[in-house]
Order: sequence, then structure tokens, then C-alpha cells
Amino acid sequence: MKQEQVQKFDLLAPEREKWIRRNHYYYREQRRYFQFLVPEGRSVLELGCGTGDLLDALKPSRGVGIDLSGAMLEQARRKFPHLEFRQTDIEVLEAWGETFDVIVLSDVIGHLQDIEIVLKRIKHFCRPDTRIVISYYNFLWEPVLRLG
Repeated sequence: MKQEQVQKFDLLAPEREKWIRRNHYYYREQRRYFQFLVPEGRSVLELGCGTGDLLDALKPSRGVGIDLSGAMLEQARRKFPHLEFRQTDIEVLEAWGETFDVIVLSDVIGHLQDIEIVLKRIKHFCRPDTRIVISYYNFLWEPVLRLG
């Protein structure tokens, strides 16, 4: 199952920029929403970061993006060399001794097999004041996004 997900997102990676441009309204509003919730200059961990666009838009003092897809991360590293990107499955994510001001899961929850285990694992990256921001698009928007 995971290997199928990796292959799927690796195949989607070359078209990701085109998809974001095509659906600019959705991604612009998503970016605004997250910028409202996450003040600039915070340390941010984004799980399921894709090509890193949202992480960069948040203007973190320290930004770390985690993704399953190596092809997505290649683009992220090329576009945003000032951010750190790591390839791993967030369902088996191991702590590395660092905590963050904000942890972001954007449009990723629906791709997880075990949401509970992910929430348990991210506690190792939290302090008492860490903000966890989770969003996921409604599938009813899919026909509209495809028209874009």
C-alpha cells in the first residue's frame, strides 16, 4: 500500500506546479488561511509537505518538511534550499529531539492508514504551547478543482 502511494505521488510530482497554478484559487485561500493561523517567524514542521510551497509561504524561522515522495521532495529542495526536507513515512516517524512552535498537516489526513498513530507520534515534536493545525479538503470540491 505505501509503495503504491509513493509511486502515485512520484508520478504526480512533475505536474504538481501545473496543478497548483490550475487550481490557484484553492491554494491561494489555503495559504491565506494558514498564514492567518501561523504567525511568521515560528518554527514549523509540516507533515506531508509535497513540494514545500505551503511551508515556504509560512515564512518560518526554521522549517522542516516531511514527505513520502522523493520526487516531490526533489522539487521542494530545489525551490526552497533554505528549508529542510526529509523523506519518511509519517506513520512511522521517529523523534529526533527537536520540538516546534507549529505542526502542520494540510490535505494529508485522508491519505493516512492510521491517523491515531500519527497524532501519537507527533507529540514528541510538541511543547505545551505547540499549535497543531490540520486541514483537509472536502471531496465535494473535486469536480470544481478538476475543471480549473
